[in-house]
Amino acid sequence: MGMVRKRITLRDLQSLCGSLAFCAKAIPAVRAFSRRIYLAVSHAKKPHHYVKITEGMYQYLLVLELFLDKFNGISYMLDIDWTSNSVLQLFTDSAGGSTQGCGCYFQGKWAFLKWPVEWSGTEVLKDISYLEMIPIALSVYLWGNLF
Repeated sequence: MGMVRKRITLRDLQSLCGSLAFCAKAIPAVRAFSRRIYLAVSHAKKPHHYVKITEGMYQYLLVLELFLDKFNGISYMLDIDWTSNSVLQLFTDSAGGSTQGCGCYFQGKWAFLKWPVEWSGTEVLKDISYLEMIPIALSVYLWGNLF
């Protein structure tokens, strides 16, 4: 399926971000679809500037539309007794770029993982959603039995 629009103004993209943030209050899983849109917002400086809608972004929005259409209201990951990261003292972060990596901190212990050399120049380093999952998985591997 081809794209309908090739570009969107920063103002309209910011409006979409606001709508996604509002939806995420009621349906937290929507946050998973917001990252790529927020990243696109960072590419323009003034409200009237245009941002290119890439095929990847378009496909991302189609998946979001499908999710919203089919979502049945059940969230398996949500828990009434959800523990925040500040209480658990678990923090993770990632940075793109071939010389970067990810880190995690848990109750005074920390770990760092440098991205493999094989990832240099590949699409892997451009997918921040994927890169952000790595330190989470690393934390579970290292300290999962403690939380």
